[in-house]
Amino acid sequence: MVKNFLFLLLLCPCFHLIAQNTNTNAAHSLFEDEAAWRSKMVGVARNYLAVSAGVSLPQGLYASVYEKEQAGYAQIGMQANLNMGYYWSANMGFCSTVGFYTNKLNSYNYLPDLYRQLDMIPENGSLQKAQWRNIYLGSGVCLTLPEKKFTFDLQLMGGIVHATSPHIVYNDPDADNNPIFEQTSKSAVAPALFIGTSLQLPLTSNGNWCLVLKGNYVGAKPHFQITQSINAVDYKVTSNNDFRQSISNFNLGVGIARQFKYAPNRKKVYHPN
Repeated sequence: MVKNFLFLLLLCPCFHLIAQNTNTNAAHSLFEDEAAWRSKMVGVARNYLAVSAGVSLPQGLYASVYEKEQAGYAQIGMQANLNMGYYWSANMGFCSTVGFYTNKLNSYNYLPDLYRQLDMIPENGSLQKAQWRNIYLGSGVCLTLPEKKFTFDLQLMGGIVHATSPHIVYNDPDADNNPIFEQTSKSAVAPALFIGTSLQLPLTSNGNWCLVLKGNYVGAKPHFQITQSINAVDYKVTSNNDFRQSISNFNLGVGIARQFKYAPNRKKVYHPN
């Protein structure tokens, strides 16, 4: 019996060594599977939600300062944007965006045109601050190129823009600064085209949080119905004016993105706990 006990006592270290070796092999196998799984993630898009803010750059007639071109007299302004992408394949998916951009009226160029059109307006008056305000919503498709160190995204969307024209008031200093000229602010809704691009750079080792550099073009031409009033001493008139105004704009922004699960049609070789 003593011999049997000694025999079992000698076998215990052997069992321990076998179990330790098995665990080590399993750990190595797990590591190799994870490495293979990670390598398959390159080139596969991840769903994301991004927010950014930056500058608003008016384009074309929106930025024009020539009245005969139906100018918008829009200056460089500010903008913010919320964007999301959901992928049904490794590189293609659905995207949507919502945001706004505002642009102050370029009074330096607007006033000379106003003086030329209305010679009864004194040039020593003051123009109140006015600005364009635009809110947009769109959805469409996106094409993504995910790499190890960045993700490049190209978007094409359609949607709507809710635009509000500037409320323009010119005060007469000889009449206790009462308005001598006023153009009402009106809102209009129009279909819009959006072309967007973004570059996401990982901020964390797992790539869940990213720095996002974003640019998007907004093209729209809403129809406005405004009222203009002149209240000079010897000349008073009110007129209505219908026109279509381009509010095309290019937005540049910097922000942060949160990436979620990968596109669904991939083959997993590793299932992390």
